Amino acid sequence: MNWVVVSFSLVIVCLASSGSGAQIAVVAPPGLVQAEERVKELVVLFSDIKSSMRPRHCADHLQVGQTTSGLYNIFVGREDGQGKVVYCDMVTDGGGWTVIQRRGQFGNSVYYFYRNWTEYANGFGDPAKEYWFGNRALHALTSNGETMELRVILTNHTGESVSIDYESFKVASEKKRFKLRLGAYLGPHGWDSLYNCN
Repeated sequence: MNWVVVSFSLVIVCLASSGSGAQIAVVAPPGLVQAEERVKELVVLFSDIKSSMRPRHCADHLQVGQTTSGLYNIFVGREDGQGKVVYCDMVTDGGGWTVIQRRGQFGNSVYYFYRNWTEYANGFGDPAKEYWFGNRALHALTSNGETMELRVILTNHTGESVSIDYESFKVASEKKRFKLRLGAYLGPHGWDSLYNCN
């Protein structure tokens, strides 16, 4: 077996003697200190890579082959360690839609969405039924530099529906009172009920 020395590190130990006993000081060479700093940098880099690989929205799940509508876990923010369970629509218009609000005939009171600021900020309900995603999560989802399209689907009691589409949307931080910013209205003609939100 042949051994090849790739790098060599030297630790210098100094022994000093005094009347009360010996003292030892360990002096690490500059290469060891630099290696330790590099390891710390790599830990941060690995953490960034790991968080960038987590699905941030339902389109990420669709890209890796998830094609069934249902409940999925997404990670909307960098510091989001546990994720958030959402309903993903994998059918409508090619799929990959993160459902941020769902209302319907699920047995809840007609007053179910009469909530306070904190509940709307945090989100509430059951993603498999009626729920609100949460304003804080919406801010994190729409403030990462990706363009998020908004589609509102309205369905009446007879099953007729209409889709209202916006090119993009953003939700500001809580400090800015979660202000909604909409991009260009895409249609249909005459249905832009959110025109005065900007």
